[in-house]
Amino acid sequence: MYCRNCGAPLGESSAFCPSCGAPANGSVSYSPAQQMRPPYYGPAVLPPYNTLCIVGFICSFIPYVRTAGLILCIIGMVQCSSTGERGRGLGIAGIAVAVGSVLLTIALLLLPFILAGVGAAMTM
Repeated sequence: MYCRNCGAPLGESSAFCPSCGAPANGSVSYSPAQQMRPPYYGPAVLPPYNTLCIVGFICSFIPYVRTAGLILCIIGMVQCSSTGERGRGLGIAGIAVAVGSVLLTIALLLLPFILAGVGAAMTM
């Protein structure tokens, strides 16, 4: 017999467990490995990633298709919220990269005109 509390083997005439001191009247006749084994539920099944979010994230790094990447990320995020798919973080990152790069491009295109205006204003 084995102790129900700790799983240690008990003698036939033992009133208490020699390992933990629990009463032996609650002893069981199967092995401690069978007693302490947790139930197995199988692997967790995760929903798939949204393809539009993945493609939009990749396109947001390519110079001539950033706008398409932005649109794909927005559509993919809407699909993620309605279908429960994963990939919302990719959509957010794709939008941030696309918008940031477009704003940086605009700023770099306007920078010569701003500097020319500031230089002209300082010479007057």
